[in-house]
Amino acid sequence: MAAPRFAQEDFERVRRQLLVELSTRDDQPRAIAQDVFRRLVHGAPSEEGVAGAPRLGTRATIEALSVEDVAAFWTRCAGGSGARLSFASAAGPEELLHDFEALVGHRDAAPGPTPRTPESPAASSAGVYLVDHPGAEQSELRVGHRGLSRLDEDWFPAYVMNHALGGAFTSRINLNLREDKGYTYGARSEFHGARTPGWFQVSTAVETKTTAAALGEIQSEIAGFLEGGLRAEEVEYARLSIARSLRRAFESGAARLQLVEAVSKYGWPSDYPQRRLAYLDGLERSALDALARRWVRPEERIVLVVGDRARVEPELQALGWGPVRLLDRSGEAL
Repeated sequence: MAAPRFAQEDFERVRRQLLVELSTRDDQPRAIAQDVFRRLVHGAPSEEGVAGAPRLGTRATIEALSVEDVAAFWTRCAGGSGARLSFASAAGPEELLHDFEALVGHRDAAPGPTPRTPESPAASSAGVYLVDHPGAEQSELRVGHRGLSRLDEDWFPAYVMNHALGGAFTSRINLNLREDKGYTYGARSEFHGARTPGWFQVSTAVETKTTAAALGEIQSEIAGFLEGGLRAEEVEYARLSIARSLRRAFESGAARLQLVEAVSKYGWPSDYPQRRLAYLDGLERSALDALARRWVRPEERIVLVVGDRARVEPELQALGWGPVRLLDRSGEAL
């Protein structure tokens, strides 16, 4: 495997691009909300874990890097051992294996380092957090807590359950905040996760004047969902809608490659789409209700608002959900 040259001028160019991108994110409430919520859920980056780090890093970490650091990382972590090769093709494996065999002899057989545990023990406690964005006409809202990984046996069932709560246009949260109240163009709930646990999150952007009211409606919808369970028509709609999506999901080459990559990355069985269809065929309302109680936990609720502090803080205090804790745009407490 050919090693990159790591030229100093190329390194500096990429670093400048990252710093520019970081500076523009400081003016994007949605990007701020994404990074800060990640940090609240997983804790500040530390030796114990880096899951709470922003996707692009920080100005301090990028400025501290050198081209020697990058080259050392490549040597330590970018060997071919453990690498996956996924492909989707009309040709059979026998026709393609000959071409791939040439790559085998160039793999670095040395094992890579053991990844650090991504879970930080310093995750933030439940409560209300506010990042000031003076003059903002909208507030970015995030409500949620730690969730599950794609390796968890509940991953797909939780996805099905969430379809009725906030995973579809016709879900309770979207119909309430968008169609009924007119607070937003769209609101959704979803589970994020990969090989390690992610989070459950309700997300939306609302007019500044409706910030507290929208949070109250989100809480009300979640409480009603947990107390009353799913309705029979919601279960049937989720079953039919998701089954149709699954049957269409692998019609293109790119989609089939995604299937192969999921099997390789997560260790799922190669027939997992068929298994999911079978699960949908036997879908039971009581099982989805139990999943909701297990994976939607209001007592662990982290509420994040990125908006105009002068206009929203008094209303957030009036909700009675505890003190409003102020953060800067990187998630540091003020």
